[in-house]
Amino acid sequence: VVWVGTMTGVSYYDDSEWGTLVSPHWRGVNVTIAESSDHIWFGSPLGGITFYDGVDYTTYDSSDGIINNNTTDLLIDDNGNKWIGTDVGVSVLDSYNLNVSQYTQMYLLPPPDTLNQIVDLAMDSQGRIWAGIYVGYLGVGGVAMWDGNEWIDYDETDGLVGPNIRGIEIDSFDNVWVVTGTGVSKIGNQTSRIDDV
Repeated sequence: VVWVGTMTGVSYYDDSEWGTLVSPHWRGVNVTIAESSDHIWFGSPLGGITFYDGVDYTTYDSSDGIINNNTTDLLIDDNGNKWIGTDVGVSVLDSYNLNVSQYTQMYLLPPPDTLNQIVDLAMDSQGRIWAGIYVGYLGVGGVAMWDGNEWIDYDETDGLVGPNIRGIEIDSFDNVWVVTGTGVSKIGNQTSRIDDV
């Protein structure tokens, strides 16, 4: 089944016909993840995240401890933890959907600004979480990697081609491809060098 997030809900195509889902909690859907055929997650720019089990909706938002309702991306790791990118950082729910932790300063910004606006999330084969961060009103951004203990950040001073992070993707060799407003950079799989394309 192909799931398509829209401004008014979700459309889906099951190889024979189109259908729609609309939840009262959504104010548009900008992230869709199929955990399995009957376990679908949706992220909303104003409504947090919603779990759909094929019948019922369960929404998790700031009232459940998520740092912000403006969901920008969602990633589910190998342990079932949900990494929720938002306008002000990352919230992590465990496999039972309980709030585990909050991260707001993965990439250090010039004072007094501290909150990181998440553009994209990705996970490499070693289970490291990568976050693309860009704060538009400052014109500052970079990439941060959670190694299981701490966040390590990369930006123009490390060789990224530009600060306007648009997206990240990880290939089968664990190279991290970083799309920016001025070109593409590749962080090598040893995270020791950055090449610009």
